[in-house]
Amino acid sequence: MEHALGANGSGLPNRPAAFLKLPTSVIASEDSIIYPSITNQLEYEIEIAAIISD
Repeated sequence: MEHALGANGSGLPNRPAAFLKLPTSVIASEDSIIYPSITNQLEYEIEIAAIISD
């Protein structure tokens, strides 16, 4: 929740932000997370998707 408040302390946005999540950024359960060695802090997110069709 802290990272959602914004780095400048401006609080939560009035509406959700939209951003692109490339297929290469998705891993399966129990897969290793590969990140640059210069990373000091690694945050995680949970995404959910639904496909609605006829």
